[in-house]
Amino acid sequence: ATLPALLALLAAACGPGSDAGPATRRIVSLHDTTTEIVVGLGRAADLVAVTEPEFLSEGARGQVAGVSRLPQGRVSIESLLLHGPDLVLGTDVVLELQADLDRALDARGVARTWIDPHGLDGLMGTIDQIGVLIGNTPAQRAYEGV
Repeated sequence: ATLPALLALLAAACGPGSDAGPATRRIVSLHDTTTEIVVGLGRAADLVAVTEPEFLSEGARGQVAGVSRLPQGRVSIESLLLHGPDLVLGTDVVLELQADLDRALDARGVARTWIDPHGLDGLMGTIDQIGVLIGNTPAQRAYEGV
């Protein structure tokens, strides 16, 4: 419940963004947490595929309703690459289930980030890290006062 509330606050604080806006990315999210962060940062339109949601907030579910789905658990590199991602996001849990995924993405030149936030400070740092990766740099300014 804390993550959706925090991300809703961030999205409101970030507002519609600058006139130019950040560059569009092609993001595949392999975990509900990373999907929720991308949606909360206002970049749901950049998601080209997500794993089948299990614990997404209702707001995030609505934002990703038309996005391609990948199965929970092991995801084949071929099915992931069919979506043409330039960034893959997931958690350390994903790597525990599929240790070869990072090497396979690296070999194909696909940027990827695996997060493992602990506590509120860890979550805030993770939100900022993903915000920088997807070109949403107002994220840090939005939560500095939280």
